[in-house]
Amino acid sequence: MVSTPTHVRRFLGAADEDAMALDLLRATIRSGARDRSGWRTLRSLEEWTMAQLELLDVDTEQVLTSPAVLDVFASVRLVTKRAPARLRPRSGLQLRFTIAALLDTLEPDFIPELLKQTRQRAAGDSIFAAQLAESRAEIERLIPKVAALREAELAAVSTELEDHDDPPVVFLTDEEGAKLGLAVVIVLFVVLTVAAWIASEDPGKDDEAEEDDGGGGGQDGDEDPQTPT
Repeated sequence: MVSTPTHVRRFLGAADEDAMALDLLRATIRSGARDRSGWRTLRSLEEWTMAQLELLDVDTEQVLTSPAVLDVFASVRLVTKRAPARLRPRSGLQLRFTIAALLDTLEPDFIPELLKQTRQRAAGDSIFAAQLAESRAEIERLIPKVAALREAELAAVSTELEDHDDPPVVFLTDEEGAKLGLAVVIVLFVVLTVAAWIASEDPGKDDEAEEDDGGGGGQDGDEDPQTPT
């Protein structure tokens, strides 16, 4: 059962896809700190993100200001906002399954190709270029919200992380690590939005997944949370 604050956030966010995606993001970060499977999910996302940055030839120091990265985020956001996702409360198991499936499904060079075609279309379509610019501005406004959420969740799970020397970058707090950690969290936010949008295209599968999971339990729906080792 969800807490009252979470329930109210979901109620107020019913018409706000960002609010719902942030709620999913919060649950995923907590899951990553509190059980092994969630920890592995964040590791996989970290590795995937680093591989994409290398393909885009983006240095980790500039990841949040890189025109290439921001254009990719803006393109994804533009697509998902045209056909809004059915962002519903999900268990930690469902979140991890969806993220893993999405990362496995995308071709290794999907992101560079997305950037290439996005820029080509923007160069020849002024309306699309304007929509892309607006979407990019929305992403830039979202970054501080995601950063604040990350800081709050790091404080909430600090006890669970005390005994671990090599956590996923999501949980790093030193100056250099925090930049990359925030970048991965923002990638996670975008991935969750895409995953929810994909699920909304086939609601039958989403319903079946909820039945198979049995509703879950614990803080974010996991039945047997364990501190990662």
